[in-house]
Amino acid sequence: MKKHLSSFTLVELLIVIAIMGILTGVGSKLWIQMEKNAKISSRNLVFMAQNHIILERLTRDIRRAVQVSQSGNILLSLTQITPQGDSLEMSYRLENNELVREVRLPQKQVKSIKIASLVGTQLGLRLLENGAVRLELFRNAKDSPMEAQTRRVVSIVQPLGKKL
Repeated sequence: MKKHLSSFTLVELLIVIAIMGILTGVGSKLWIQMEKNAKISSRNLVFMAQNHIILERLTRDIRRAVQVSQSGNILLSLTQITPQGDSLEMSYRLENNELVREVRLPQKQVKSIKIASLVGTQLGLRLLENGAVRLELFRNAKDSPMEAQTRRVVSIVQPLGKKL
C-alpha cells in the first residue's frame, strides 16, 4: 500500500511568493507615504506653535501701546504707560535670526529677552495708515507639488486708543 503525501507544487509556491511580494511592495509604499505625511504635519505644527508664541507676545504688547513706530534696525518700537503712570519703552529687533524684545525700564535699565528663533522663518511688520500693525510670518520652504503646507500667518493688531 502506497502512502499518498500531500505537498505544494512549485507553481503554487511561486504564486504565493509573487502575491507576498506584491503585498509587501504596496505596504511599504503606503508606509513611506505615511512617514512623509507625518513629517509635513510635524513641520506645520512646529511652524504654527512658534508663530503662536511670537504673535501672542507681539499682539499683547501692541494692544497695550499708546505709540507705535519703526526705525532703522528696530522692527518695532512701542511706548506703553504703566499703571503707576510711568512711560515704558520697548522694542523688537532681530539678532542672529532670533527675535529679541528689549524693555527700557523707568530706572533706565535695559532688559533683553529672546522671544523665539526665526531660522527658516521671516517676520514682516508694517504700520498701516489707520494706526494698526500688520504682522506677517512666513516660512522659507522649497515648493513641492501636492504638499499641504502652512507657509504664512497674518494678523492685524490695533494699538490702545486707536480705532479701525
